[in-house]
Amino acid sequence: MTPQQCLTHSLSRTLLSGITAGLLLAVTAAAFFPVQAQAQTIPASTPATASDEQNLRLAENASYRHSLARWMNRKIYIPDACVQEHCPPGTVLLSLDIDKAGHVHALRRHSTTGNFYLDAAATGTFQNATLPALPGIFPDLRYTIFIRVLYTSSADTPQKLTAHYSLIPAPHPAPASADMQAYGKHVMDWIHARQIYPDNARQAGEQGSCSVYVVINAAGSVKSVRLEKSTGFADLDRATIALFAGQQMPAAPDAIIKKNGSLGHYDIETTITYTLPSQPVSDHTPR
Repeated sequence: MTPQQCLTHSLSRTLLSGITAGLLLAVTAAAFFPVQAQAQTIPASTPATASDEQNLRLAENASYRHSLARWMNRKIYIPDACVQEHCPPGTVLLSLDIDKAGHVHALRRHSTTGNFYLDAAATGTFQNATLPALPGIFPDLRYTIFIRVLYTSSADTPQKLTAHYSLIPAPHPAPASADMQAYGKHVMDWIHARQIYPDNARQAGEQGSCSVYVVINAAGSVKSVRLEKSTGFADLDRATIALFAGQQMPAAPDAIIKKNGSLGHYDIETTITYTLPSQPVSDHTPR
């Protein structure tokens, strides 16, 4: 029996030594946005998500901008590898999911400097960090903020980098390319054709959503699979991992490989919702 499914795919390039800029493909919307997802654990008591308008209001709040700027100024650093050897300037764009107390629950990197050490320094500053608490006027929600980390050097001392952290409004998504749309549909069709609903899970009435992070090469060979979010049921989680592990997925088209250069590894983050007829989707989350 094939489950009703809700699938979202993201595609990006990766290297073993670091992660480059990528593209998010939402199958239900004709829009792409650079994204790289980090592993995250979502607690059972996750608060409601703030709206785009509420996120923008937070990004523009003078009191919060000031307190966050002071926090970031104390955290800025240049990695030792880039002090000892010259690292080229570059920019990293991050998005953080935070709660009202300032705890960072998820981090995504949307662009890269092209240098592993600078990228790691930027993400390491915010990974699992506690930022300043939000002003009291903001309700208890899960907010998303965008941080731009700019590494620059001067003409007088090109070998010396300085870092600048800033809170910015959410960027607008870029238009989708026809090649990426076609490839995303090809991947979605591949998943639809192979996914099954485990008999034990179906008979037990188990439902839920899980997310996996899959690394493939340009030829489509799956190199690794990691569970990002559990359904709460072992049979459903195992079925999702088995769907990808050791498989040959659709190869990236030549146009995408050429555009992305010679890096040749891609990330696909997929969320699959298992739903049985006439039953609500389970919100069960393992504690």
